[in-house]
Amino acid sequence: RNKQYSQAVDYAKIALSVIEQNFSSYPLVIYPFHYNIARFFRYNDASENSLRYLLRALLFVGNFLGASHPEVGLIYFSLARSYQKKKDYNLAIAYYEKYRENIVENFSQGHPNIALAYGNISDVYAEMGKGDKVIEYHEKALEVDKKHLGDQPYTVERYDILADVCFKTNNSQKAKVYFEEGLALAKRAFGEESDDVAYRYNRMGSFYSGIKEYEKAIECFQKGISLREKLPKRDHRLGDSYYNLGSAYKRLERYRPSYQMYYKALKLYEEVYGWIHEELALTIKMLAYIRELQEDMDTSLYFYKRMHLMRKSLFGFDHEKARTISNWVDQIDVRKISSSLTMVNDKLFEI
Repeated sequence: RNKQYSQAVDYAKIALSVIEQNFSSYPLVIYPFHYNIARFFRYNDASENSLRYLLRALLFVGNFLGASHPEVGLIYFSLARSYQKKKDYNLAIAYYEKYRENIVENFSQGHPNIALAYGNISDVYAEMGKGDKVIEYHEKALEVDKKHLGDQPYTVERYDILADVCFKTNNSQKAKVYFEEGLALAKRAFGEESDDVAYRYNRMGSFYSGIKEYEKAIECFQKGISLREKLPKRDHRLGDSYYNLGSAYKRLERYRPSYQMYYKALKLYEEVYGWIHEELALTIKMLAYIRELQEDMDTSLYFYKRMHLMRKSLFGFDHEKARTISNWVDQIDVRKISSSLTMVNDKLFEI
């Protein structure tokens, strides 16, 4: 791929040379070639060369059309991305701001690309590790989205981003507000019983688990599951919801419903992935652990053996993940396990 971009640069330079010889007095004919060469260099990770051609393009367009022309704004945006890729964050932010100002001057305060600029500035601050600034600029972007887009999917996604950022920066109260407002908007945008609403119930459940409010987490997971069970397509996401609900019950030491949910997750994953998959291995591990806590050692042993067999099938006998089971499981004759997997007494799985 890099070789193809290098060839593209070579051909574009040849074209630029011809254009400059024949149209030197027509900057608007010349500038797109500088712009495209800059793009090819950026795709090829040649930041310095990309910046050099972008600045040339900016000079041509700015001198001919004026500094406030929309074409100049596009070059500002490309310069910002190039500086961000180069990790020159102050210049990246400066050019994203110039791009935003250009949009305001040519269009309006409510133009959707202003939200794009704010979002990109937020991304730069995220790379700099400045959580407060990340929230500040996503909130600015959200205000633009709400005015311009209203109850649209992209606005819902902005709430998702803000909720996640607030949670990661230990601002749980603010995160809770954005999770709840995002859920309410998702219901209006997608419908009360849509998969998008189920997805956000599951996100809220994970959030409440993360702040150790397990009863609320259980309530959210249950609501998400009730919606996903009605959908015509059963996929791994329903299994994920069962698994997450099982984990919330486990945290409250409610082992019986925890086992039930993990077992439902296992059955769903078997439908989706077959008998050998890492998602199954993780779920089987939790089933073994729950049965061990319940002092049902026969069932626990069965699940540990099955997990051991699966990990060896997935990663090989000598892989680290295949050696994480206890030593007494590691000494089991794998061939005997394989032949007996389908012959286990149904009582082992009594819920």
